[in-house]
Amino acid sequence: NHVLHTLHDAYPDRYPLSATLDNYAAGNAEVVLRGDARRSVEQITAAALEAVADEIRHLLDEGVVASAADVDTCLILGAGYPFFLGGITKHLDQQGISERLFGTPFGSAEIPART
Repeated sequence: NHVLHTLHDAYPDRYPLSATLDNYAAGNAEVVLRGDARRSVEQITAAALEAVADEIRHLLDEGVVASAADVDTCLILGAGYPFFLGGITKHLDQQGISERLFGTPFGSAEIPART
């Protein structure tokens, strides 16, 4: 929870606070729902992948990484992402998420990191 609050302080638009996570941190298992609509597994998966794609775009735009391949390498070596899947950016490209959000896939040479 501390990490979320720290990220929220630095980037409030990118990291909204979570009442449910606050509850968990306080030892309360109550889930706090936002809004009335319940979301399907597919909708939740799509939202999570879109958020990952957005963060990767920020990493590239801010020059934190030189290429999308750097993100894939970090997740494969540092987070245990299955190497045989080719990386998260490849997955986002294959699902059409990166092209839908940014107009071009991460694997394209047309979207290098901006310095």
